Amino acid sequence: MPITRDELESRFGAAEVAELLADHAEPDKALARAAEDADALIFGYVGAAYQLPLLEPLPALVLALQADITRFKLWDDKPSKEVRQRYDEALALLKDISKGALKLPAAPNVQPQTEYQGTIATTQRTRTFDDHTLGSFVGRGSLNWPPRTD
Repeated sequence: MPITRDELESRFGAAEVAELLADHAEPDKALARAAEDADALIFGYVGAAYQLPLLEPLPALVLALQADITRFKLWDDKPSKEVRQRYDEALALLKDISKGALKLPAAPNVQPQTEYQGTIATTQRTRTFDDHTLGSFVGRGSLNWPPRTD
């Protein structure tokens, strides 16, 4: 679930969020788009190591990543050094999560990705076309079937 305006305001303050959204013609759409982009990025990495979707409530680490990435995406122009640094740190954490170097806290709603444990079965049918059945079609001599004995 994408981060909400209230959650962003609780992390970064109402004034900063209002200022970020004031730069957009349609603030609600801009926030929704930035939050959805952040979720797509986060769950793209998290999905490599964990089964998706993660159920509510999301781990605190995921919420923090959502906030930092959404905040970064709301900047139209060059983001501040702090915003850029937090975004870069979030990407580094996501890469660690996807490689398994960093684990999300164990919870009933967070299940590691498992290797496929099923059985793969194949069947082999009798060949319809082989050297013998095609011999009369293309000429037995061209396929060397049956082998010559002279």
